[in-house]
Amino acid sequence: MRTAKNINKNINILRWTIPALFTIVSVLYQLVIAKYIHDNYGHELHWIIEIAFYGTVGPLFTFWIITRIGHWLGEKETLEQQARASEVRLASVIAASADAIISLDAQGSIESWNHGAELIFGYQAQEMQGRPLAYLFGGSEASNLEISWLTQIVRELGFMRGHETTCHDVEGRRVAVDLTATSLAGVAGQPGGMSIILRDITERQRREAEIVRLNTTLSEQVAERTRELVEKVEQLASANAELQKLDQMRTEFVSLVSHQIRAPLTNMRGAVERMGMDCAAVNLTCTRMFVILEQQAERLDHLVRDLLSAARLEAGELVLQPEPISVMPVVQQVAEQMRART
Repeated sequence: MRTAKNINKNINILRWTIPALFTIVSVLYQLVIAKYIHDNYGHELHWIIEIAFYGTVGPLFTFWIITRIGHWLGEKETLEQQARASEVRLASVIAASADAIISLDAQGSIESWNHGAELIFGYQAQEMQGRPLAYLFGGSEASNLEISWLTQIVRELGFMRGHETTCHDVEGRRVAVDLTATSLAGVAGQPGGMSIILRDITERQRREAEIVRLNTTLSEQVAERTRELVEKVEQLASANAELQKLDQMRTEFVSLVSHQIRAPLTNMRGAVERMGMDCAAVNLTCTRMFVILEQQAERLDHLVRDLLSAARLEAGELVLQPEPISVMPVVQQVAEQMRART
């Protein structure tokens, strides 16, 4: 479909070409066709054909031109209606947007202020129209520098996205916003204004700060638990080393005591055997007592060997060699011990 600009161009072309074309046709008719008819058929036929030519060609040509122009004007009206409808829809979208959408003139003053800006900052449109943008940023020297930097970037690149800054609402509270700015074309190559969209990100920043705080707290707790775990592991390692040391001392003590006990036992057994062989006047009671002494010394020797075997068993050095035994010697030994006591 043609655009309104193309339709205006066609109408302007037709405005100049129609008179020129009509003049050319008239001149050619008078110089060629009309002269030929006048010279060959007389003045009456020439007059009739001329009336027919100008009475038919002129109206038809005019009708076609008017029809064409009317068609183009209809297309232009349709395009203008569509453009107006688009403008109305765009204005409705801007006015109803929950984000603040404002426009600035070439001097940086606020021209338009939508409903979203009223919701976020609390100012009415008539309060902000004509005010500089720095007023919304707090009006300080730092805000003026930020506006100058923002204006320079937008003029150089044509736009700016994702710039996070801080504005102030009607009650002076700080409002964190995400700013998107777009340069607007000026007239005759002159610098235009800017279109600015401000999105309130105060709640998002609060959630992000809360997440950071929770992560920090969690990291501190993990570090604390890790430190406690390391301390417990060190304590367990120290206790284990102490237990190993005590076990080594016990093993050495058992080995030492066992060896120290076995030496006097060996001497006692040797003395008892010598007494049994060399004593001449030995009665029945002495004979029985010598037997009991020898048995008890042998029993103590077994106990010492058992103690050494237990120490080797704990150390994993004991090798068992099972063999069959008879219980009768044990029974006889117990009987002799009981008889000696009674």
